[in-house]
Amino acid sequence: MGAKLLTKKDSGTRKSLVTPIQKVDLTEEVIKKMKVLMESGELRAGSKLPSERELAEMLGISRPSLRQALKALSVMGILKSQPGQGTFVTNEFLTILSEPLQFLMLLKDNLPFTELFEARTILETKMARMAALRASEEDLRIMEQSLGGMKENLDSPKEFVEHEILFHQAIIDAAGNSLLSTVMGILYKLLNHYREKAASVLDDLDEMYEVHFKIYEEIAKSNPEGAERAADQHFVYSERKLREKGLVMGNHTYAKPD
Repeated sequence: MGAKLLTKKDSGTRKSLVTPIQKVDLTEEVIKKMKVLMESGELRAGSKLPSERELAEMLGISRPSLRQALKALSVMGILKSQPGQGTFVTNEFLTILSEPLQFLMLLKDNLPFTELFEARTILETKMARMAALRASEEDLRIMEQSLGGMKENLDSPKEFVEHEILFHQAIIDAAGNSLLSTVMGILYKLLNHYREKAASVLDDLDEMYEVHFKIYEEIAKSNPEGAERAADQHFVYSERKLREKGLVMGNHTYAKPD
């Protein structure tokens, strides 16, 4: 007589006592573990992965399953295989991991310019402080060139703003924090829509140039407090101009008395 399936009665219905084995997506699990290693800092941009055999043993999975997961990560651009050298975490992984944030922000219909401006203000004032501590001679040279371009275009707002953008990017680069740089890159992309409008309301480029030059001076002197204060003054001035033209609306929490 054959073995009977283990069952129990429940309101007249027979149910199996043996539940189905849940399928595990090993590729998804490996990706999750790799993400944990990146978040903990054990894997960084440029890190070389252990050998396939070692990694499979570490994760407790078969080598074919591991290969499938590594292939998925390579397609995502997070890993790159170099023949004869091994598999490495790419330098672009921060940018790749930032894409969900960028997509989420783009989904927000009519994200207020005021919020974007406020976020940029908070981050860039602190990054000016960091730049004063970390700027290289090359960083300072780029800032000087950008200031020169601004000074040459005091009668041309559009060209002035183009050089101003390069100046701010030089500060971001000089701050030396790749994560903050990635976040600023997202903000700048979202602010591109407003750049032409902002350029059109600038009516005192001489003063705008001076506030930027003050930031440069303090960074060049390696004065973090002075650089942060000068950046703060720049954004207060810019906010006032934008508010006068109606681009910054409502009671902006960062606003200061004129």
